[in-house]
Amino acid sequence: MTIRLLHLVSLLCFASVAQGAPLKFPLAHTVENTRAAGLCGSYRRTSKEGLYDGLEFKGGEKATMLTGLGDRELPYFISEKRLYVLADKALLEFEIAQDTLIGADTWTQKSTFRRKSKPKSACTVFAATSAGEKEVEKLLCHLAGVDLQANQKLPEAVEQYSMCCKEGDALSCNKQGFLISMGALGKTDAKLSLELMQRSCDMG
Repeated sequence: MTIRLLHLVSLLCFASVAQGAPLKFPLAHTVENTRAAGLCGSYRRTSKEGLYDGLEFKGGEKATMLTGLGDRELPYFISEKRLYVLADKALLEFEIAQDTLIGADTWTQKSTFRRKSKPKSACTVFAATSAGEKEVEKLLCHLAGVDLQANQKLPEAVEQYSMCCKEGDALSCNKQGFLISMGALGKTDAKLSLELMQRSCDMG
């Protein structure tokens, strides 16, 4: 199995954690911050430039990102008056200012969104169920791996992704397989890499 084929599998798959790296966004703090912010309703882009047309919050652990190519349900959370939305391989960041969201990363820095309407009924509480909290926990676990990878701590990133993968995070399984295929542990293991990427695909 070649490295090129492993990369192809990775792309096709993507067109509580007991131990591991300290979470950049601790679970309890993140849930508390997100609930306190109370984002609810439809936010539309008011700036001329921007990749995204708007964001909608209806409750739960996902926001709807509005684009010209269709709407997408994406996981989000809030920490220290900053909104984070995981879109594909990018973690989008917005500053929260009353009824306005201001882009604060490379992909959104020229975008401003203002709340246009409130929902007819109240939004459901963020991470209100054990299942919802588990989804947030898996996301934060994954982001701890992303942080390690960004800082070139590849063996530690592989270990972190491994723990997240075992907790049921598909994206972490994919990341773990990819790093192993690139020799992050000192040698490549094509069989294990493919197994992890296939597991990621099977998780959906």
